[in-house]
Amino acid sequence: MLTKQEIKHYIIRARGLNKQGILYPSVIKLSKELNVYEILIPRDLEQEAVEKAREVFNWIEDHNGNYPKERSKDKIEKQYATWIGTQKKAKQGKGNGYIYYESVYKIFEKKYPHIFDLVDLEQESVEKARKVFNWIEDRGGEYPNNTSKDLIEKQYASWIQHQKSAKQGKGNGNKYYKSVYNVFESKYPHIFDTLEEQSIETAKEVLNWMDEHGGGYPKQHSKDSIEKQYATWIGTQKKAKQGKGIYYKSVYKIFEKKYPHIFDLVDLEQEAVKKAREVFNWIDKHGGKYPYQKSKNKIEQRYGAWLVYARRAKQDKGSYGYYKSVYNVFRSKYPHIFDLVDLEQEAVEKAHKVFNWIEDHGGKYPYQKSKNKIEQRYANWISCQKLAKQGKGNGSKYYENVYKIFEKKYPCIFHTVNLEQEAVENAKEVLNWIDEHNGNYPSQHSKDKVEQRYGAWICNQKRSKLGKGKGKYYKSVYNVFEKKYPKIFDIRS
Repeated sequence: MLTKQEIKHYIIRARGLNKQGILYPSVIKLSKELNVYEILIPRDLEQEAVEKAREVFNWIEDHNGNYPKERSKDKIEKQYATWIGTQKKAKQGKGNGYIYYESVYKIFEKKYPHIFDLVDLEQESVEKARKVFNWIEDRGGEYPNNTSKDLIEKQYASWIQHQKSAKQGKGNGNKYYKSVYNVFESKYPHIFDTLEEQSIETAKEVLNWMDEHGGGYPKQHSKDSIEKQYATWIGTQKKAKQGKGIYYKSVYKIFEKKYPHIFDLVDLEQEAVKKAREVFNWIDKHGGKYPYQKSKNKIEQRYGAWLVYARRAKQDKGSYGYYKSVYNVFRSKYPHIFDLVDLEQEAVEKAHKVFNWIEDHGGKYPYQKSKNKIEQRYANWISCQKLAKQGKGNGSKYYENVYKIFEKKYPCIFHTVNLEQEAVENAKEVLNWIDEHNGNYPSQHSKDKVEQRYGAWICNQKRSKLGKGKGKYYKSVYNVFEKKYPKIFDIRS
């Protein structure tokens, strides 16, 4: 008599024999006692495979057509992926006892006909399409660039290019699948269009825009990004018509009836002269100040950019032409406007900054020994202008246009100071203070700022008398105090 454990073991081995119809009464009896008789019943393996196929099909449907992956962390997905792999082997007559059933294939035939192919090229393309779609979405609709340094972006751009070739029946064995296009259709319907097709689509958009705006052409300086984009596109088409780029007759035909001159070149020189007059008037209105490209004011910013382009054109750089007629607009008043470095203009711009600083500080001039770097720099600049006015200094030049900025409010800003006269004036102030305080000398350590300053001034005069310090000792200063306070500059022994 076999033990239950032995019977269990025998039943497991007998399962294979059962397929051949070999059954043992003692095995049947004991298997019923052990409640394991059902494993001896012949299984319908094909039906099992069909049911599994339906499970896998439903899973793929629920996951937007994506096949399960063997490396997934999800156990069910991993199991389904393994099952598909086994079916592929069975189809090739390989694998460990698995049979390939046509009924299983029919579950997938309509929607996933290549599921059991060793390589499903269409499915691979669809999966790649989804990756490219997500990449574009993550970047706000921007297509990948073929010249990017990023390898993934470059790879996706190449893939799009191959799809375009495949769509035209070209390329290296690539096939164009409608299912791939369906991934992009709702949001990026023109992704696989050729350049000509894309240009035609853009042309239709521009035509509609112009019709909606009463036939007006879009402007490049518009604040509206779409209008600006359309204006740039028209400019590109004009260049293409001149042989700089690819020009399509089919694109021109979109506009031919309503706007036949849309791609004609305008008189660029005349346009440049017109712009030059605008800039000239702006400079005159702003006291000779040149517009600044980084200004917060949009008009000034635009004029400043125009100046930069004009200067580059004078150096034969950039895409703009340099016209003598444009220079003639400025020649009488601003002859150096297109020089790479206009020293006078730089000095005028600095003068405006210094003037504004003085205004913001209640008319106070900047101080050279200030701890504030800007104030210190402005004070040094004023000093350089004073020297330039006297024909001195290190290469600095004095410009009348610079003086005119200060003339009305600060006419003496560039006057040289008579240091002795200044010292005498200070001496008189200190004398009055001492008289008002009953002959007491001001203390350098007082909390009163005025007294503190006068005390420091006396101390500096004592040092000057000994030939120390940076100041100079004047007899005329001593004469102010001689009668009443003759020992004011004496050094204590």
